[in-house]
Amino acid sequence: MCLAIIGLKEKESGEIFTFKQDPALPYTASLNADDVKKFKKDAVYEVLIEDYRLKDMKSLTKEELEHVKQEFDVIDIDKSGEISMNEIKLFYDKQRDDTINNLKSILDKRLALAANDEEKEEMASTFNNKKETITKLYDGKYELAMAGDVDNTGTITFDEFLCHEGIQVLKSRIKK
Repeated sequence: MCLAIIGLKEKESGEIFTFKQDPALPYTASLNADDVKKFKKDAVYEVLIEDYRLKDMKSLTKEELEHVKQEFDVIDIDKSGEISMNEIKLFYDKQRDDTINNLKSILDKRLALAANDEEKEEMASTFNNKKETITKLYDGKYELAMAGDVDNTGTITFDEFLCHEGIQVLKSRIKK
């Protein structure tokens, strides 16, 4: 979890209503009934958010953090320090095309060894199915990457990237 709503602050009085985290329900928070009764009908409340990105990422090793930074730098083509939607699209389009081209190369070698036209047609059909699957996979990666734009600016900062990729690194540790 990167960001968490931790409470509400009544703008006029400054009174803070703190959300309670329920360990039985991860990533949820609630107010107790007494606090809810204190809400004023026409009052304006600010949402209080705590950013856990950097706190969670402190457990990454120096090498893991450097790896995430290198990944960010590869995608950040213009070296602006932020990744645009276009840069993400270019990155995943290239990965998709490289994957499909590698698969096509394998197909071409197998087609040369195929015994008959029926076998060639079957291989071509399999290739087309895999190509479609690969395209859908990379479209999904693009959408997932843009979901990392937590502040909805249309770009992904290193902290936003670190949040997503760092969590992936931490999850991979658990799987090992």
